[in-house]
Amino acid sequence: MSEAESAVLTCMAYVDLNPVRAKMAESLEDSVYTSVYERVKAEKAKMQMFLAGDARNLHEDEREKVILATKSHKMHEKGRILTTEGTEITEEESKRADWLVSIDETLFFEYKLTVDEYLELVDLTGRRLAAGKKGQIDAK
Repeated sequence: MSEAESAVLTCMAYVDLNPVRAKMAESLEDSVYTSVYERVKAEKAKMQMFLAGDARNLHEDEREKVILATKSHKMHEKGRILTTEGTEITEEESKRADWLVSIDETLFFEYKLTVDEYLELVDLTGRRLAAGKKGQIDAK
């Protein structure tokens, strides 16, 4: 990864973590008005659609990703993907992130970063207490 690519990723994560660092949000799922919030909601909605048997709107590569994600993550409860508030995610929410540039399709990056890798990067970065900042993501 080039220096320029690292700088862009750093800026993206910095902006997405602003609500957490300012203690306006406790998690990425609570960081309303950020791209990471939209991406998390969309990913969860895609998983819910798959679990509900409504995978016809998902691309084949998204279906495979959802299968792997549901096996490796505890993001569902009895076959339903839930928001942090415990409500189900709708199909409309699966299209929330359509306006965002797809991270894994970005031509700028030499290394093809996936959405899951970006979300993990932001999550792990947010768990570290930054000097001079009020908040961080809870280690749970």
